[in-house]
Amino acid sequence: MNEFCVRDADGQFSINLDASTCSCREFDVLGLPCCHAMAAIGHHVVSAYEYCENWFLMSTYHGTYIDVMHPIADESKWTSRRDDFVFCCMVMRMNIDCNGCYMKIRRALLNIQELENHLIEMKQCRVSVCGKFSPQDVAIKIRKKTNRRVEILEIRQFDSNNGDKNHRPFVTA
Repeated sequence: MNEFCVRDADGQFSINLDASTCSCREFDVLGLPCCHAMAAIGHHVVSAYEYCENWFLMSTYHGTYIDVMHPIADESKWTSRRDDFVFCCMVMRMNIDCNGCYMKIRRALLNIQELENHLIEMKQCRVSVCGKFSPQDVAIKIRKKTNRRVEILEIRQFDSNNGDKNHRPFVTA
């Protein structure tokens, strides 16, 4: 009963208003009546809004945004993610072949804000770092900045509850 055949410059199209389909597939995919369906709806003398999918209705829009949306605070008031980490030290193995490699690694370590101090042992090919950080994140940052393979040898975490900084290792930069 609600099936129509519409011709235009591109060809002939079959429309079924009950199934909300058109042979051009635009009505099926978008959920909005295509130009062929609009011609059939106009001939049928009904509102085109009856053939739109629910997600295009104002009531759906209002229902989506009915909950309160809190604004995001200024960036200066954000809590630092660094506070979530405990103080830890990590020992890594890296290839340090020459003074240029040493300087490249040192520069990379100085640019990582999470690190409080570091030690580069060139002869042993070891790099030790300390600070409040995620060990995997720091290892990835070092690998990306130096283009060198980083192997984590040891990770030590220090309890932040006792507040005693004397138990922390002393590593000079």
